[in-house]
Amino acid sequence: MIARVPRIGATAVVLGLTGTAALLTLGGLPGVAFVVLAVAAVADGLAVPGHQPVARGEQLVDRAAGRPLRLALRWIVLLAAAAAVVEPPVAAMAGAAAAVLVLLVAGGDALDWALQGLRRHPVARGVAGLPVHHLGPPGPAVALTVLPEVLLGGAAFVFRDRPVLVAIAAVVAVGICAGVTAPWVLRARRIRAERLPRLAAAQAYLDDVAPEVVLYYGDSEKSVHEVAMWLPVLEMLAQRTLVLVRNRAAFDALPQTTTPVLCVPSAQDLLSLDLGVLRVGLFVSNIGNNIHLLRQPGLRTVFIGHGDSDKSASVNPFSKVYDEIWVAGAMGRERYHAADAGVRDEAIVEVGRPQLELIRPAAGDRPAVATVLYAPTWEGWNADQDYSSVATHGEALVRGLLAHPSAIRLLYRPHPYTGRRSAAVAAAHRRIVALLEEANAAAGLPHGVGAARDRAGVTGSARQRQLDEVAAGEEALRDLPPTAHAVVQSADASLISCFNVADGLVTDVSSVLSDFLASDKPIAVCDPRGRGRAAFVEQFPATAAALYLAPGAADVEERLEVLAGLRPDPSAGDRATVRSRILGDGRAPAIDRFSAAVDELARRTGRAIGSSAEADRRRPGAD
Repeated sequence: MIARVPRIGATAVVLGLTGTAALLTLGGLPGVAFVVLAVAAVADGLAVPGHQPVARGEQLVDRAAGRPLRLALRWIVLLAAAAAVVEPPVAAMAGAAAAVLVLLVAGGDALDWALQGLRRHPVARGVAGLPVHHLGPPGPAVALTVLPEVLLGGAAFVFRDRPVLVAIAAVVAVGICAGVTAPWVLRARRIRAERLPRLAAAQAYLDDVAPEVVLYYGDSEKSVHEVAMWLPVLEMLAQRTLVLVRNRAAFDALPQTTTPVLCVPSAQDLLSLDLGVLRVGLFVSNIGNNIHLLRQPGLRTVFIGHGDSDKSASVNPFSKVYDEIWVAGAMGRERYHAADAGVRDEAIVEVGRPQLELIRPAAGDRPAVATVLYAPTWEGWNADQDYSSVATHGEALVRGLLAHPSAIRLLYRPHPYTGRRSAAVAAAHRRIVALLEEANAAAGLPHGVGAARDRAGVTGSARQRQLDEVAAGEEALRDLPPTAHAVVQSADASLISCFNVADGLVTDVSSVLSDFLASDKPIAVCDPRGRGRAAFVEQFPATAAALYLAPGAADVEERLEVLAGLRPDPSAGDRATVRSRILGDGRAPAIDRFSAAVDELARRTGRAIGSSAEADRRRPGAD
């Protein structure tokens, strides 16, 4: 099986080979030029389909030299090379056939571009009549360009004085290209005609099933974790629930769930649906297209967010548009008051954090080798949202831990966006990884964690998958040698798995700090700007639960000893107080408080929904 050529820089490579062939033609080496052009054709055809150029230069080259233009350039060079060695009728015949091939490819690519709108058709999971359709590109490149191009060009060179054979080759080449393109065009026309029936199927689902609660997600696939964290919670609700997604790529990236998922990318299509059965709308992020659901009469709307932290994004003034804002505890309410965001106090409801029930509290005995989790946030979209300690604390923290005489291992779990905006943060991240790899290598220890998802198995339930992945992640981390340090990515182990294995945490101002409080283990929090503890806690009240780390981590040794259980934790008392203020009253399970809040809000629409008996039935382990 031939491995596919990476698409990164492929356009430039193909153009370079074409230019080389042109120079060989000018140098009187048409046979060698033909071989180089054949290599260019194969490389162009085997480029990984669907890859989006990353580098700006690559984007410019890719847009300026599309596949039809590259094909036309190769044929111009090929015909120029053939002119010196083949009969004029053969060259003319090959040129005419090549023009037809270029037109077929150009037409197919133009139609493919025009039909990107098909990705805006409604699709769904768990909804009858709305299967996911994948049109794909217009045929495999090998049959669309490579085989016809090599066949026709080879025939022109081999049968240079036998036009009948070249004509047969031309007919076969064009036939192969047309034979690949025609079925694709017919299928595209059929799928295009499905838009109205799909809308009808979506409306039939809404009318027949009458979902009462909708979780709305209007962002791209890059932030799909914002809705994924709520899927296990939705599966435990008593109410009939629907996930509404507005981006096809996000729909494709969304993990499997037993909750029906409806994807309606087009605003026109969404506004044509009768959504009157919906009672409560849950929103996980503040994005412009939220207005398409916010405008629905009779719908009570709630901002539930995607994490609880002292970041400025947690008190966005946009939140005024919702009927209610649900926060975990009293501190969430206090944040909105302090920010003067225009949110009414009666609109804020404390519901706890249902996602945290799998976090286990600290065990009583100190392990022989303590585990410290370093889970920094990323540098944000701008300087005002930069709470990351990777560049200011990370390297000093790791060096201090590696130099400590006691047995302490480090789990480094960077945010998935680490280094996305800042080159300095990206470089610091690489140095941290290198330090851990070098330390493991010097001790003869392995580096890396076996992916927990490979151990967790496959299930359609987000709730069951969460249970499986947390257990598998803990197993993967515990399978490491006790003193082996590790860089833990999202696929290696869930954050909750890391929480349950760790004895202490070093983090930044983020929801990681708030969530880890559920474990009642010691925490150190980094202040990248060196405000001083008093000013830091005043600006970010949740940090009162943690030890303070100034830039450079000068006092890292003492802090590490507290996290490892080698010293008493001076912040234990404050941590208990902050925990109750952030996570709320723990006497009732958070999922019960969340479900009750849904019922109460829906009651204001004039129709009660769901039942506690149904909620009990849907929970894992219930009969």
